[in-house]
Amino acid sequence: MLLYKSNIFNYSLRYINLIAAGMLCVMLYQYALAVFNIDMFVFLTVAAFACFANIYFNIKPVYIVLGGMVLGLIWEIIPAMRTG
Repeated sequence: MLLYKSNIFNYSLRYINLIAAGMLCVMLYQYALAVFNIDMFVFLTVAAFACFANIYFNIKPVYIVLGGMVLGLIWEIIPAMRTG
């Protein structure tokens, strides 16, 4: 019960989602570098566009992630179709 009254514990619970989101971004960046050999500029541009779309147009993050998955699939399928 003493732990729930602690300010440090309450602040850490309040900001745990931000920490988890930051860790996911770092993991996705490392994955993009390892698998797709994507430049950091491309990764930061896409991340900045996603933040802008979320803040300015109030698009839910779930839809941004789903749209990114669709665009990623299209980005990989089109070159594969050209090479035959």
